[in-house]
Amino acid sequence: MRLSACARACRQLRAGRVAGTKVVFRPQDGEHFRLYLADAPDDSRALVPVPLGLPGYTDPC
Repeated sequence: MRLSACARACRQLRAGRVAGTKVVFRPQDGEHFRLYLADAPDDSRALVPVPLGLPGYTDPC
């Protein structure tokens, strides 16, 4: 995972000045985003990938 502007964002967070702060998370080297709903009940069904449709990011097939 590659993060841009992360160190600056952390400094701003500690100082309480985060309005307008932007951090970019970018997968690399074949990585992909995996998002889960933490409070979703476990229904024992298999997880199915869903495209995110993010600009500049090619969703895996």
